[in-house]
Amino acid sequence: MKESTPNPIPEDINFHEVARERAGLRKIKRETPEAFQDQIEIALEEAHEKAKLFKAERGKDKTKAKERLKADKEKAESSLWLDRTKIDKEIPEFPEIDALSTKLEDTVNFKMTLLHRKKNDPYAKTLDSILTTVGKEKSSLEEAFEEKKRENPLAVRAHKLVSYKEDLHKEGHIAKTPSVEKQLEEIAVRLLTGKPIFLHGPTGTGKTSLALYAAKYFTGRSAETVSCNPQTKVGNILSRRSIVLEKGQPITVDIYGPLARAMSQGKVIIFDEFNSLESDQMDFLKLAMLKKIGDEFDIEGNGRVTLKPGFQIIFTANLRSPKHPEKKPIPQQMARQFEQNNLKINYTSKEESYDIILSRLMNQDGSVDMSIHDLDVTLPKLCEAMAEIQMGYTDELSQDTAIQTGTLDASGKKQSLEALVMTQGSIEDILERWLVEKSRVKGKLSFTEFIDKRLQTTLTFDYYPLKDRVLAAKILASKGFLRTLSEKELGLPAKTLDFDKAGRTDAKGLEELRAKSGKEVRNTLTEISKLDPFETRGKKIKDVASGLLGEDANDKEKEVPESPESIDTPLTQFLLDTYKGWGVKQDKLDTIKWKDIISHPASTDYSAKMNETDPTKYGEFLVNPDTININWDSIAKNQIKVIELPASMNGKKLSEVAEYIKSEYGDEYKIPGLEYYKYICENPDKAPDSLKDGNYHFFFGSLFRRSAGDWRVLYAHGRSSGFDRNGRWLGGVWDGRDRVVLLEN
Repeated sequence: MKESTPNPIPEDINFHEVARERAGLRKIKRETPEAFQDQIEIALEEAHEKAKLFKAERGKDKTKAKERLKADKEKAESSLWLDRTKIDKEIPEFPEIDALSTKLEDTVNFKMTLLHRKKNDPYAKTLDSILTTVGKEKSSLEEAFEEKKRENPLAVRAHKLVSYKEDLHKEGHIAKTPSVEKQLEEIAVRLLTGKPIFLHGPTGTGKTSLALYAAKYFTGRSAETVSCNPQTKVGNILSRRSIVLEKGQPITVDIYGPLARAMSQGKVIIFDEFNSLESDQMDFLKLAMLKKIGDEFDIEGNGRVTLKPGFQIIFTANLRSPKHPEKKPIPQQMARQFEQNNLKINYTSKEESYDIILSRLMNQDGSVDMSIHDLDVTLPKLCEAMAEIQMGYTDELSQDTAIQTGTLDASGKKQSLEALVMTQGSIEDILERWLVEKSRVKGKLSFTEFIDKRLQTTLTFDYYPLKDRVLAAKILASKGFLRTLSEKELGLPAKTLDFDKAGRTDAKGLEELRAKSGKEVRNTLTEISKLDPFETRGKKIKDVASGLLGEDANDKEKEVPESPESIDTPLTQFLLDTYKGWGVKQDKLDTIKWKDIISHPASTDYSAKMNETDPTKYGEFLVNPDTININWDSIAKNQIKVIELPASMNGKKLSEVAEYIKSEYGDEYKIPGLEYYKYICENPDKAPDSLKDGNYHFFFGSLFRRSAGDWRVLYAHGRSSGFDRNGRWLGGVWDGRDRVVLLEN
């Protein structure tokens, strides 16, 4: 008789997950009311049946069963936050990019380990040749990774976003964005010197988290930490007394504190907010700072300890300022030590904040459930608002925002925030609440309404001074938020947000906004990776295809030869003043090469312009021959028409909008550009009221290149007091508050 072969265990069953599920169900069952017990019993019985399969396997071969359980545990834990199988299927290049990235990171870390070893062991001469080999390998891997970026930038972008999600769930909860990687590199160099490191910067920039992460990342060991306050004493830091039992008898012993442990074990120690210490305690730290590896240090009541290789001090603090009057001044001797070993940690840029938000919202397969409008508009605007609030907190509120919100006084002084600031922690709390709210009350609120509700919670917190809440509310409103709430609901004085009255009282527009925000869809990882609301990943060179097309036979654009007249004109001076107003640094302004190009909108290929990027042509701009020589003082205000496009244009790229405008309105109207834009900005009293309704008014008669080399359309945001100047990329999205400026023929 033929012996039957037992059925193999299905590969899709993960026994580690089954065990965890059973334990969880048993706990829930004990806490579940009688009415819901049957449902729990069914789920528990299914888990029991799966567990029986493992018991059967264990009965046949215990070693094989243990190996299966171990493999299942590793697989379950690795897929807890991400489903790599689905990600790899969607993006076939992902595994190769991930392997290359991991190898590069391991090589960088190994190089740091060798450098530390060499520094602490002068006799390790053979390390020089190893370091040379590792350095070559690092360069080779970096070159290979750059090649991957050129070959498949979308897949590399997807990998970056996924890696951020992984980072956020690891110890430290820090996404290794480009700015964080640069900060880690700076810290690594300072660690090699063995000198104390001082991390400083505004509240909420993540100084402490970065210090903890860097210590573990570069040394492989968790740092000792001291949270400093005025009550912190030397005794708490060096050693403390405790009673222990020895042979049944209580005895008093001195136990090493965090500083003594770090010295004796060769670890990093972090003094968090160290300038909260009293002056005499800081004087004591000066002694520790002067010690070097191999030196001895007196531990009162506990002998002497020798500083082991690897010992390092990292200090973090908010510097004493009007915002932090409680902080103590840093002693001059300590400040001198920090002169070459300090690092300022700034707030995360709006561009990196957006990427981190995408990663926080990711499902296990890398997809994000959100409306197109919220991905393209709401989230970028939230990042912009957060950045402006941070600028307000650091007394650097932008000129445009100060003008728009009416917070710029006659002397040119801008208001600032005393205590209220939005940080990555604020965004994390909001998004976590959103994910909970979605599962709890599905479909009740659109994301836009939800954001307004969470911002309301912040703005009604009485801990913050009223002037802070008013300024923060104005900044948020200037970015299109808070329109679903009244000033009374926000705890603000009446008319606080009157500058945004047009947007707040537009019932139809608000209903459209709710509808657009409520259209949640699942966006794949590939689709998410294509998002670029701040146009930071535009092409660095012209489209390759354009080089194959040769000269344009139709001669659509006529370049004006560079001459003193064309380079230094009222238009170029206006653009220069505009760029300065946007905060463009002088070294960047010095690279401008002005060139005005006569280009009629009817013959301008806006789609081609959208894909044309060349930073070396910073300073080029297009002018419309129909409007360049108009005497605008002779034009009646009622000849200027402000057109609201059909709702079907919302969400379209500006390049598509431009093509629509020239085909729909080109025969009946002229399309003003830079010349009329300059006229109304310099003469706001001569502009029609229709341009001062709080909407965004676009002048498609001109395009200009920004410093990154991409083409943008000028637009103005007008109020009774004047106009804010801005420009939007041709690949940017048209919104419900956008309008077109035209001139009657």
